This record gives sequence, structure tokens and C-alpha cells, in this order.
Amino acid sequence: MIADVHADVDALTLALTAAERLGCSRVLCAGDVVGYGNHPERVIELLRRHEVVCVRGNHDQWAISD
Repeated sequence: MIADVHADVDALTLALTAAERLGCSRVLCAGDVVGYGNHPERVIELLRRHEVVCVRGNHDQWAISD
């Protein structure tokens, strides 16, 4: 399980690499995919590519709210 990615593509890449090395078959993200970091689009694409199931965090909700 990962959480609080906050659009940090480098940290996400490291986490997904570590999960793969550990033999994890699935990764769950417990929220806050966006916020703070500069690469939300790249993070979202990476999560999609790795088929990571995500729960909407408060920062994610703020990003889609009016």
C-alpha cells in the first residue's frame, strides 16, 4: 500500500519499483495522489499504467471541487 504521493513522480517511481522487487502483485493507493508536487499528470499516468487502485484523498477531492 502507498499513500500521500502528492504528485511526486520520483517518489512514486521508487515506491513502485520497490513493490515490484518485493513481488507485490497489486498496489493500493490510500489517497492524496495530487497536491504539492509539480507532476500530477505524470503521476496519474504512472498509476494507471501499473493498474494501481486508488482511494480519493482530501487533496484529490480539493483538486476536482469547484
